[in-house]
Amino acid sequence: MASLFSTPALSRSRDSGTTQATLLLAWLAVLIPSIGLFVANTWQGIGIYIDSTRYMGLSPVGYDAPMYHWLLVGGHALGFSFDAVAIFLAAIFVVANVSLIFTLIARATKGWVFAFVGTALIAFSPQFVTMHTGALSEPPFLLCVLLTLWAILNYFENGRLSWLIAAALLIAIGSLTRFTMPPLGAAIAGVFLLDPRRELAAKVRDIAILGGLSGLLFFSWVVISQLEVGRSIGRDLWFYGTMGPAEWRASFGAMAAWILPKPAPFSLRILAVLAVVCFAGWRWLITARQLRRDPEVGIDDAAISLPLMLGAFFVFYLAFVGLSVSIEANLSLTGRYAFPAYVLLVMLVSIEASKLSRDILVERLALYCLAALSVVVLGGHLVRTSVRTIEVAREGYGFQSIQWRNSPTMATVEALPAGTRIYSNAPDVIAYMTGRTAQFIPHEKQLRTNLPEPGNPLEKQLGRVREEANSGEIAVVFFDGIDWRFYLADEQVLAARLPAMLVGSFADGRVYRVVSDGNERAQRD
Repeated sequence: MASLFSTPALSRSRDSGTTQATLLLAWLAVLIPSIGLFVANTWQGIGIYIDSTRYMGLSPVGYDAPMYHWLLVGGHALGFSFDAVAIFLAAIFVVANVSLIFTLIARATKGWVFAFVGTALIAFSPQFVTMHTGALSEPPFLLCVLLTLWAILNYFENGRLSWLIAAALLIAIGSLTRFTMPPLGAAIAGVFLLDPRRELAAKVRDIAILGGLSGLLFFSWVVISQLEVGRSIGRDLWFYGTMGPAEWRASFGAMAAWILPKPAPFSLRILAVLAVVCFAGWRWLITARQLRRDPEVGIDDAAISLPLMLGAFFVFYLAFVGLSVSIEANLSLTGRYAFPAYVLLVMLVSIEASKLSRDILVERLALYCLAALSVVVLGGHLVRTSVRTIEVAREGYGFQSIQWRNSPTMATVEALPAGTRIYSNAPDVIAYMTGRTAQFIPHEKQLRTNLPEPGNPLEKQLGRVREEANSGEIAVVFFDGIDWRFYLADEQVLAARLPAMLVGSFADGRVYRVVSDGNERAQRD
């Protein structure tokens, strides 16, 4: 970490009274509590979600971007449990991400105050803590974003082609971690084009290297994956989106919770977000104008280039995610998918706030308003994160929670005779908690298109299950805790049409046995 504080930009910060020791202490003041939150929130184990089981290869639904899957499976192949690998990686991600956020802001502001405040507003938010204490792909994606920004800033400062190549490789790795990485490449290309001091040919060369190398690596994976396993990005490029006015309002409300908690009036939360975004846009335009018109300013200064990249990436990222919810059905701009935009916004505002003059009334008022809002937001983060941490440390969360570990339905599934074929609305959870293989119950439509699967109607799926029941035991298991898979067939419909006999009803679910054709005829006789 000390080497990160030794860049030319930060060395100049000593002129304003900020020393390496001060930066180090400020960094530790935000990092140590982050580590404490990580330990407390993983006391019962790393958070396991539905997507976690996909990346572990335990779900019938395959993973999408493969990088996090490769990390988990690679560690598991070395003899470690998935949980151990996930918590080891999560510890690295939380330390690395908090450190890089701090050093990037410090590099641009040439001081510790705004770096400390900006990092605290990110690292102590309940969303950041939740994602960094779960087996999710967002933390490694964020790490790729931050490392790319660091590499490209180095390229801007010293012009070494190796840093540009490193940035291109990181964009490719980030794209293989989450498919939302390309907007960062577009943002960097935009800053290249804004620079008036470089020839057009040099700009085109740099953009070609950045986009060509990262694109070559990503699309090589797409082609190989498509040839090897028959799938890659896992989506049809068609507009299946199901977002209506109510869903958009809910999504905006989730994003507004970045700033103020949900108990605050919706209009007040939206107003706060819009105020911050407008400030960021205003200052971004000023910085872009400064780059274009001031001959003494260049992209080699992180105070200029970093906020320009952050602002462009913020817009491109939200546009990309907005396009995604138009292409994929039943997908919304939840806090999880949009949270990287919050990180970008806080970093941008922190850097631009550091430039505000105390001698200009409008800028002084803007600084005071931002300071007051930061106190309110940080206070809300600390309260919500503390409450959540206490609860999670006591009960766990996700499929590591005490509720799931003590599930009587899961215990019954674990005790089913060997060789029993299991269908469930939670086959991934069964695989994670018991090690048993299970399949999804028949579905009425597909999640990502909201349409029936071509050539595979519900009755055809039911017929296959009935045929399997003639050659072995079939159990159908429903968990009440899985209430979002509306695209699967209804429990009552399955019980009647398979048919299935209830063999156990519990506080959190039910277990059925599919009646074979022979048994059904015997019962009728």
